[in-house]
Amino acid sequence: MKSKILGCLVLLNAALLAAAMMRVTRANEARAMSRAPDYLAIPSKVPTSSNGVVYVVDTTNHLLTTVSYDSGAVQKMKTWPTIDLDAIFNPPGNSGAGDNRRP
Repeated sequence: MKSKILGCLVLLNAALLAAAMMRVTRANEARAMSRAPDYLAIPSKVPTSSNGVVYVVDTTNHLLTTVSYDSGAVQKMKTWPTIDLDAIFNPPGNSGAGDNRRP
């Protein structure tokens, strides 16, 4: 009876030691860093309107949107649909290698 208990304790200690070693000697894996997106705001004037616009570029996710402010309207802030810049500058079928300039 004592030898069975001693054998179980030895196996339990071996399992705990193996679990501790696996945790300490974990594989060196690369992890992507998550970071907040960077924004670039470009103020501009539209010739056909007295209101200014701001082009907002999300440089991390490659998105572009436009925002304008109209002090006379009920809805003062107007936004346009977001444009995916990857779809424009890297169309399907373009590997991204080589000279991508238009002729």
